[in-house]
Amino acid sequence: MKKRFDKNHVVINFTKSLYKLKSEKGMKISKATITHLEKCLKYAFSKNKGDATGIEENLKEIVPHQFGDHSLCQARFCGYKRNPTEKYIHRSLPYKTSLHDDSLRERLQDLFKPYTTHAHQYIDLGSSQQCEHANKEVSSY
Repeated sequence: MKKRFDKNHVVINFTKSLYKLKSEKGMKISKATITHLEKCLKYAFSKNKGDATGIEENLKEIVPHQFGDHSLCQARFCGYKRNPTEKYIHRSLPYKTSLHDDSLRERLQDLFKPYTTHAHQYIDLGSSQQCEHANKEVSSY
């Protein structure tokens, strides 16, 4: 029997970590930024279902992307990579601009590291919600 992580629990625990980071002295991270990072994590899991390498690559891209470093980004996920001649706007970040705090970047990298390292565990996320779980079990046979 193989243990499956629940997508909702993984995301909730990640979000709790972000709010804990926000409460630390000197860390400036807005609620909008937390919501955006949560959305990015969900998106990486959803778009790379069954692909550990894809999840790992996407998770490694998230933090640098928020800080304006698009060197790791893939065109399918990054508007800047799709059209580098236009000025890129982060629609979901405060002031529609990249984040700038180096200490925040370092802390976010540390926060994402366990998810990146264990990407293979997130390729087939389950759901603890009864209806979703039942549908998943029935459809997998």
